[in-house]
Amino acid sequence: LTTSYSSAASTVGQALADAGVSVDEKDLVFHSPSSEMSSGLHIYVRHSTDVTLVVAGKSVEMNTFAQSVAGLLGEYDIKLEQLDNVYPPADEGLRDGMRVTVTTLRIGIESADTLIPYRTVYTYDSTIFEGEQLLVQGGQDGRLRREFNVTRLNGNKIITDVVSETLTLPVEQVIAIGTFVAPTPAPLPPAPALIAAAPGSDIVCSQTLTVWATWYTAASSGGSGITATGTAVYRGVIATDPNVIPLGTNIYVPGYGFGIAADTGGGIRGNKIDLGYGPNDVYDWRTGNVEICIVG
Repeated sequence: LTTSYSSAASTVGQALADAGVSVDEKDLVFHSPSSEMSSGLHIYVRHSTDVTLVVAGKSVEMNTFAQSVAGLLGEYDIKLEQLDNVYPPADEGLRDGMRVTVTTLRIGIESADTLIPYRTVYTYDSTIFEGEQLLVQGGQDGRLRREFNVTRLNGNKIITDVVSETLTLPVEQVIAIGTFVAPTPAPLPPAPALIAAAPGSDIVCSQTLTVWATWYTAASSGGSGITATGTAVYRGVIATDPNVIPLGTNIYVPGYGFGIAADTGGGIRGNKIDLGYGPNDVYDWRTGNVEICIVG
C-alpha cells in the first residue's frame, strides 16, 4: 500500500501516529521513527507477523517478515522430508496469531547392543611357584546386537520391528594358579682348602683355560632358581659345559675368586662359563675373556 500524507509533525514517528499507522519495535521502519521530517520524505513501513511455529512437537512463538508458510520455513532453515506434513499448506499466506505445525515422520534402521560379560576360569599349574598367578588368556566381553526397523512420529518411537540379531560370544579369561613348591636347596659341597686361601703364588693349577666369562643371578636366568646340582645360586657357583669342565671342579677366576662348577645352562657351551651371584651380592664382574685356573 502506497499513500501520501501531509503532516506538521517534527519526527517520522509522530507523523506515522498522526496518519494512524501503528508500529512497534518488531516492525521494520525506514527512516527511523526518531528521524526528523522533511518535505518529500519517503517512509517505508513493513509490519512483522506474530506466529507460533511447532516443529516435531516443540513450540516457538516468533515474529517474521515472511509472507507465506513456505517463506517462514525457509527463513528458519526447516527442511521437510518426504513423509513430513505441514499445516497450513506451504503456499498459504501468514496472518497474525497463525499456528504453523510441522509433523515429522521418520522410518529407519536403529541398533541396540546387550553386553555379555566374560567369565574367569582358574587352572592349576605345577610349573608356577605356589602363591603366584599367571594370566594365560585375556577375557573379552561378548555382545548381542539387535537391529530394528523403527518408525518415529515427532521423534517419538511408535513402531519397532526386529529385523536381525548378531551374537558375538564372550572369550573366557584364564588364570593359572601355581602349585610348585621348590625343594629345600642342598648345601654346596665343601670346597677344598685352597678356596679359603687368598689368591697368590701358592695356588696350584692342574690346568689353565682361557674362557668367555659372563655372570648371572637366579632372577636373570629365568629358571627355578635351583642349579643343576640342586643348590641355590650365590657367589661361588659357576655354570660350565660339563664336557669341558666337569661338575664339582674347583675353579679360581681372577677378579671373581674361587668357585665350584655346580650348574649348567643352555647357552653355556665349550669354553664359556657363567659366574653366579646371590641377590645381595655386588655384581662386580665385567663380561669378557679370562684365563681361569682348574684347582687340584
